Amino acid sequence: VNKRLLNEQVIKTLCYFERDLKSLFVIYMNENYWAIKKLDRILLTEREIDLQNKKMTAVSFVRFLRESEIVPHLINIEHIEDCLSRVIPGTVPKENDFYYKHFLSDVYSKEMDKNSEVKHEGDPGMLFFEFEITIARIAWEVYKDSDKKAPETIVGSFIDNVLHLRVN
Repeated sequence: VNKRLLNEQVIKTLCYFERDLKSLFVIYMNENYWAIKKLDRILLTEREIDLQNKKMTAVSFVRFLRESEIVPHLINIEHIEDCLSRVIPGTVPKENDFYYKHFLSDVYSKEMDKNSEVKHEGDPGMLFFEFEITIARIAWEVYKDSDKKAPETIVGSFIDNVLHLRVN
């Protein structure tokens, strides 16, 4: 599946939506998300995130999926955990525990409704390119019954119809 999603046409499709995907990435960065909620402004610009090599936490990513109504309507949280562990595998024991102890499932079911920050030191986080690849992987999982369609069509349809982003 990953080989099919990493072909030139899928990458080109992701590039078409890059500006809006980057805006989502910036907004859902943990620091920016809570600053918007509390101060009505972002703390880190796209450039600062790049320079500081900041990562979006997996919890922030799940928050984005929940607010986009992807979870639980199109895909469940356990499936998201599986997708994340395939795209961003744990490299140290704490990151492996993060996935194998189902921290995201627990946070999703217990903490997500509360308006508070949730942190886990084993959260592997994701850079922007990993965010894009994870979106592509989720698109594939949601529309995997559409095997006759090209992967770039599936990813483009998902971003357009589910995330409601338009080609830049």
